Amino acid sequence: AKIGPVHVSIIVVAVLYLFIHTILTQRAIGREWYATGANRRAARASAINTDKVMTLALVLSGLGGAVAGWMWTGRMNLIDTT
Repeated sequence: AKIGPVHVSIIVVAVLYLFIHTILTQRAIGREWYATGANRRAARASAINTDKVMTLALVLSGLGGAVAGWMWTGRMNLIDTT
């Protein structure tokens, strides 16, 4: 599907990119993700709940994979709408 000359999948990817970029650069959880990824023991010593951060990161990664699969399915015309 298209909105004007632009495919919907491009718009979805752009919106997701801006959302993730904003979280990683301007929210506390983004700094916690970077700290946990760089050194989990040091992040735990800095009072960051690393288990929560890792769980949230894995859940969002799974959701990203689901969105990618959904978009791939749509682009390959694998779903019959009739």
